[in-house]
Amino acid sequence: MSRLLLIILLACTVASAIGVVFVRHRHRQTFIELSRAERKRDDINLEFGRLQLEQATLAEANR
Repeated sequence: MSRLLLIILLACTVASAIGVVFVRHRHRQTFIELSRAERKRDDINLEFGRLQLEQATLAEANR
């Protein structure tokens, strides 16, 4: 009986370790995705600022 219990506990430990590896990998992927999205947001905000400045410059030139 104790041998069966040992095998069950070993299987649970291995399953738990595999779960931890999977979750950490998914966390890394999500963090990379977040970093890319933040970089894209910053680029878009920069472009928006440039376009606002260009629009203001053109509006002044038309006066």
